[in-house]
Amino acid sequence: MKNWTLEVIEKNTKTQIEKNTKTQIGTPIIFLRKKGKLLEAIIESTEPDVIIGTETWLDPNIKSSEIILDYFHYDTERRDRPKDPHGGVLIAAKQTLQLGNIIKSTEIELLTGTINLEGKKKMLIGAFYRPPDKTDDTYLNKMKDEINNIRAKHQKDIFLIGGDFNLPDINWAEQTIDHRQYPTRTNQALLELVADNGLEQIVDFPTRKENTLDLLLTSHPSFKLRCKPLPSIGNSDHDIVLLDMACKPLKPKPVRRNIFLWKKAEIHNIKEDLQNFITTFKNIKDRSVESLWQAFKTAVQTTIEKRVPTKMTLGRNTHPWINTTIRRKINQKQKAHKKARKTKKKRDKDRYKRLQQEVQWEVRQANKKYMEEVSSDYRDNAKKIWSYIKSKGQEWTGVAPLKNKMGFLQSDNKSKADILNDQFQSVFTKENLNNFPDKGKSPYSTMKDIKIRTNGVHKLLKNLKPHKATGPDSIPAFILKAAAEQLAPILTDLYQTSLNTGEKAERAVSSQVPVLSGVPQGTVLGPLLFLAYINDMPETASTSETKLFADDSLLFRTITNQADSELLQKDLTALEDWENKWQMSFNAKKCLVIRISPKNRSVIQTSYNLHGHTLDTEEAS
Repeated sequence: MKNWTLEVIEKNTKTQIEKNTKTQIGTPIIFLRKKGKLLEAIIESTEPDVIIGTETWLDPNIKSSEIILDYFHYDTERRDRPKDPHGGVLIAAKQTLQLGNIIKSTEIELLTGTINLEGKKKMLIGAFYRPPDKTDDTYLNKMKDEINNIRAKHQKDIFLIGGDFNLPDINWAEQTIDHRQYPTRTNQALLELVADNGLEQIVDFPTRKENTLDLLLTSHPSFKLRCKPLPSIGNSDHDIVLLDMACKPLKPKPVRRNIFLWKKAEIHNIKEDLQNFITTFKNIKDRSVESLWQAFKTAVQTTIEKRVPTKMTLGRNTHPWINTTIRRKINQKQKAHKKARKTKKKRDKDRYKRLQQEVQWEVRQANKKYMEEVSSDYRDNAKKIWSYIKSKGQEWTGVAPLKNKMGFLQSDNKSKADILNDQFQSVFTKENLNNFPDKGKSPYSTMKDIKIRTNGVHKLLKNLKPHKATGPDSIPAFILKAAAEQLAPILTDLYQTSLNTGEKAERAVSSQVPVLSGVPQGTVLGPLLFLAYINDMPETASTSETKLFADDSLLFRTITNQADSELLQKDLTALEDWENKWQMSFNAKKCLVIRISPKNRSVIQTSYNLHGHTLDTEEAS
């Protein structure tokens, strides 16, 4: 496994000189997969706001959550090499910073994005990697052009690009080329890039042996409060670079949350309160669904507040296996690293290496112990092990910022919901109800009214999992299950009223728009409702057979001669008339012709058309 570069913008803390917040950037190179636990330890100890990685050596089969756990709450963007498992760059930012405006270069290893600062200011963060063998003019011109264009688009933003430039020849203090390890034109190209864009390189110490390979180019060098090296992760030969900047990321203040202590809940009194509410519920004069729902919700929330103790928390998580000993060892290692760099004495270097090995050992032992506890306790506490597996196998994505009709990115939940509402509504079929076919009297008997029974609702409530997260109605499953006997008749009445009237309670977080066509997506009834709408389609195909399953429908027949092919095309054309009559439309580009025949029999080669589009053919034998 090759090396991996990590750059960290660390959590803000107040300085004693000015009332600004500090931002730190660091660059360790690590063996990514083998040093994953050490990476978690450094993230835990430094609490970075932004991580910039180069030479990630990642591919689509490796999830970002395997590298940076979802537990840490980062939005991660990657630019992997498309056909090569080497190289690659990465940017990860705390979710509160709203990493956006992502640009991934297609020709060089460059990835950029912006984060929000206070005062409506933005900072552009970039991750760049130049392979050592890239010294030709074509590559250098492309590098300059892409960074120049990004800089031009973000003139008003704080500009910061970091990464491994692999150019040890430049003396950044004097802006001169002192060595000749790489061609002069390669070094000159970077010096011109920095000068043309008004940037300054602010790493003023070696990052790999005696060479400064890991650079930080910024448009605001005066914002630098401190830039220093930290020890590498594991046996990497690149040090971490930490930069404190006098800029304040836009961060919401920690919100104190009210947590219910369900183990101390007064279950008997809760049941008694809800039992008394049954009579009140039956006497409500306004029997609309909304009125009944609000009365039910208020009664449940009132008894919860009255009968369930609470405590306040800031909700800060603590890493499950990083302990005080590890944090102390990391601090000792950092101090030893600083002293070894300063004195260059063998005794100090040996002490640093010893502490480095001790940190690795402590981290591995702590992680091993945690995993043993998780796996040994799986029968009594399966949730713990499945939560761990889930965190390693999935990535937090959420809904990324969306552009509204004016072209502006919106990141708050309501705005994003409204944008999606508008998009979905735009693709609805606006039916002409004045030209709707009349099928006449139905030959089928009318279905009896659906009756919801209390015992059925009671059974469903008792089967709820009490530890599942509360939904948007804010009614915990714990209460629904614990008071199932008292709540079942109330909910039965509410559900029956909703079914009879066609009304539902209002719980939308976005503006409502009319649903003009389609069936509910992701539901058990969805396919059945769609089949009810298209169940007369087989009547249109007079000579061929049809099979219907939701929106996957088959039209087929045995083809023994050219006349059979013509009949199949005739039925296909008849289906075009059916879709026009019922104001639906087939997607011809998603329709396929599949031929199934024995290998030893020749196939009649005929093409079929839908909406003037020749359907693609797949052979099956």
